[in-house]
Amino acid sequence: AGISDQCSQNYTIALSAGNVINFTVVVNDSSNNLRTNDTIVTVGTQYHISNCTDLDTANRVYGLINNVNSSGTCMYVLANNVTLDCHGFDINYSQKVGGYGINNTRYNYSTIRSCNIVQNVTNGGGPANSYGIYIFNNSNFNLVYNTSITTNSTSGYAIYLLNDAKNNNITNNTITTSGTLGYGALLQTSSNNNVYSNSITTSGNTGYGAYLITGSKNNKLYSNTITTGGSTGYGAYLTTSSNNS
Repeated sequence: AGISDQCSQNYTIALSAGNVINFTVVVNDSSNNLRTNDTIVTVGTQYHISNCTDLDTANRVYGLINNVNSSGTCMYVLANNVTLDCHGFDINYSQKVGGYGINNTRYNYSTIRSCNIVQNVTNGGGPANSYGIYIFNNSNFNLVYNTSITTNSTSGYAIYLLNDAKNNNITNNTITTSGTLGYGALLQTSSNNNVYSNSITTSGNTGYGAYLITGSKNNKLYSNTITTGGSTGYGAYLTTSSNNS
């Protein structure tokens, strides 16, 4: 009769998403009986996150796996070519202090998709000057699409491009702003951006569907559905800006 035995061995291997490991286990007993077993393990294509965090690894796809919340800013983009796929989960930001759902300052080629970004959904209000997505200071070639953004504070901006944010695409998003002075998409000193195929609804005392200001040039706004309410509402408002269409 044969003798039963077992052994174990642990290995830790660091690999990028999408790589494949092929394990081959060879067992040879004292009677020279040989057995081979192959196992293939594929590393997932997304790096799963379950809370607000820094997106700080270049060329990585981050996948949100549950709703998240933050007292202020939730996510910081801190590397180039980062993708955040929220899979429809909530980013609930600015619950206690002014902040942003996602802050991208100085990084390029990021993608934000399939997110539900809400300002302080727990009580329906939030601190002033809080933005859903903030693309700032020479952040270029970024994409925001298939995302829902809701703001409900004074000076609540759904998407804010500021200070030479160029060649960014804002498309196929659902944007809702309320409270005093709400902006669906605000472009300030930012050029060569595309804002198209979005549904934008503003309410409150003063609402701007799309607002281009202070030398924002060569931007394209088209195929958007904009609904404004409140005492003063503007579908699209341009000031000190030129060559936009």
